Amino acid sequence: MGVLDSHRVNRAIRVLLSDQDVPAAEQQQTLATLKQFAGHAVPKLIAALPDSRTPGKIAELLVPLLNNTTLSLFLVGLFSPDTRVASRVMEVLHGARSYDPNQLLALFQDPDVPKGRLVEVLSRQKHALDPHAVLKLLDSVDKESRTLVLRLADEVATDALVPDLIGRLQGGDWLTRLYIARTLRRFSTEASRDALTKLLDDQHKTVRQAALEGLAGMRIPVDVGPICQRLRDPDLTVQAKAIETIVQINDPKAVHHLLDLLQDESEYVRRAAVEVLNQVGNTGAIKDLLGALRDRDWWVRVRAADALGTIGGPKVVEAILSLVKDKDEFIRRCAVEILIASKAHAGGESVLSSLLEALGDADWWVRERAIDALAGLGDRRAVPPLLRVMEQDVKAAPVAIRALATLADPQAIRPVLAQLRSPEKAVRAEALRAAAALADEAHAEMVQRALTEELPGLSGELRDLADKSLRAISAKFGSRAATTDAAATDIQPTARLSESLLRGQEPALHHASLIAEPGRFDPASSAIRSGLPGPAVDPATLEPGAVLADRYRVLRHIGSGAFGVVILVEDLVVHEEIIFKFLKPHVASDESVIKRFVQELRYARRITHENVIRIHDFIAVGASYAISMEYFPSRSLASLLTAGSPMPTRRAFGVLRGICRGMAVAHRAGIVHRDLKPANVLLGEDDLVKIVDFGLAAAGTRGDLGLTRTGLILGTPYYIAPEQAQGGTVDPRTDIYSLGVIMYEMLTGRPPYVGPDPVSILLQHVQGKPKPPRQVQPALSPALEATILKAMALQPADRHGSMEELSGALEAAMATEGA
Repeated sequence: MGVLDSHRVNRAIRVLLSDQDVPAAEQQQTLATLKQFAGHAVPKLIAALPDSRTPGKIAELLVPLLNNTTLSLFLVGLFSPDTRVASRVMEVLHGARSYDPNQLLALFQDPDVPKGRLVEVLSRQKHALDPHAVLKLLDSVDKESRTLVLRLADEVATDALVPDLIGRLQGGDWLTRLYIARTLRRFSTEASRDALTKLLDDQHKTVRQAALEGLAGMRIPVDVGPICQRLRDPDLTVQAKAIETIVQINDPKAVHHLLDLLQDESEYVRRAAVEVLNQVGNTGAIKDLLGALRDRDWWVRVRAADALGTIGGPKVVEAILSLVKDKDEFIRRCAVEILIASKAHAGGESVLSSLLEALGDADWWVRERAIDALAGLGDRRAVPPLLRVMEQDVKAAPVAIRALATLADPQAIRPVLAQLRSPEKAVRAEALRAAAALADEAHAEMVQRALTEELPGLSGELRDLADKSLRAISAKFGSRAATTDAAATDIQPTARLSESLLRGQEPALHHASLIAEPGRFDPASSAIRSGLPGPAVDPATLEPGAVLADRYRVLRHIGSGAFGVVILVEDLVVHEEIIFKFLKPHVASDESVIKRFVQELRYARRITHENVIRIHDFIAVGASYAISMEYFPSRSLASLLTAGSPMPTRRAFGVLRGICRGMAVAHRAGIVHRDLKPANVLLGEDDLVKIVDFGLAAAGTRGDLGLTRTGLILGTPYYIAPEQAQGGTVDPRTDIYSLGVIMYEMLTGRPPYVGPDPVSILLQHVQGKPKPPRQVQPALSPALEATILKAMALQPADRHGSMEELSGALEAAMATEGA
């Protein structure tokens, strides 16, 4: 440009920036001059911006001068180090429609270009940008610029860009997947929904959370199944977002996906599932959920009921209350179990009302569990209805009396004492137990007198219960009753019993072997149906010197076990000390149980080995039954494991080797112990091992793993195998599992699974995730740890195949320890 042209441009700028009014015609002519020489005018105007008193006017003059040709001149100003210049040029670039902003995309690859200003301009011009061109920048920009490009792509994306966005999810870095997920949520299409669903399994938690947010906003149907699985997410933030998403989608089908989550081992997962129910659950949904539990294992139902009860909010409880009256017996049972676990809402009037109404249910389970629940409420308003149940429902009376004892309301004292004359032994037993709990200062003397009056007619278990209650009342309130009469009645029954069993005083009690001659066994035998003629023997009252069946002299009491009282006697014929294990009355009175004892003990009697207690016979003594077996001066392995410290490895190995030998012999004879535990392993001199009680577990159960009528578990199942807990088939590997648990406890000082109640321990066995032994006892060798964990494998096929194999593995492990 010549000097004259430069003069014209400068003059035009002065005119247009002048404070004086310029005629319109002159303004148009002057502006035309600037446009004609825009390439020279733009730099001059931009250069004037810092010192101008009217930068706004300059910006106005620059707008008509901007086009694709002059764009590069504007970029000089945009990237100026002087922010006053850059900001004014940016204003011009923001609003202009006279240039193609796609030309600016190439600047992302220039490292010297301030990307923040560039992106701001492009964002204002997004309507004119090519979305595909923006996305393609991801192939060429550096890592720092990728985030800016992804943000810009989110702003310019259209439906047509969705396939390209989805294509970039494969193999991209997590940040790319995150921004694409956020972009896809704007498009309620099947493709976007499916892509977001796949991202629910992304390795990065932020991506999973973005996918959930996207699915929550979809305006088309979304499968809640994969979303429900995110309730298991290890990140609690993602888990919370999954809850929010499921609630927002509000699909009734979500309830069906929550069933497995309610039995999850993680409390956080169970809480998350119930939290969803707290938001979206209604009576129909909860009923569908409970109905789905019908064919599940008992432990699944227990865990689900516990989760719903302990975590369920008002909405869940409201639904459960209505289901207590459902026509379906199974639904009613589940509903009552959930109410029992529902501590947070236990005090509600509606809960009390529903449970009281359930006392009249046609199903015995519902009635009895409703009674248990009322006891747990602690509300004495339940006492009158419970008294009616006690007096009108013989089967439920024992449960009602236990509940009344828990509530400890004085108004129940006289009605409960009246039950001491009940013809039902179970009712009388509970009344005797409840007497001590119900007695208060005002009624202690009356209760003592009532119990004392009953003593002459009591024997055995009932006698023990009465004595125990009297001692408890005396300890608490002092003796209030006529002590002379009580003492007299306390002596007489024992004297009579002792006399009847002393040698030469009375005709000897007959006895008969029930397993001595297998070929002669008759399932209909009168000995099995009712024992032999003569009174029932109460072993608890037998004193040293008493003679049974004119043959066995009582030496001393050893103790009591799960099946009854254990007594050491001398066989006067062969002059040998043997053990009599008397069966408890409730066991001996069950004909089917006795038949199983005969069958199981007949097999167990075949085992002859130095590491197994020899069973001699199963005999009827009068109307009582006893197992006679080898006497072995010893103490149980359980007594050595109470200190909580591990057993020395060398000593433990010697004991385990003896257990393996004894069990191997039993397994070769086709006999599975089923109840191998430290209490059934006896240690004599020099730690000689003898295993006891073969066959008793199988004989003493009814095929229900020791479950009572109300579903509670008898005993503490520290050593039970998973297949036993789930009612599966048992074989020698079942005993191997139990021995694995024993090994764990012997070598670490603690059992692998502990919990507040038997059910929680049982569930841990079913899940099969013990803490590695070396984390408990670092001194253990890896070889020993591996041997223990293999024996405790969840699946029987993954355990040692035999006791011999386990013994060999122990030998090899101990060799590495130098033992």
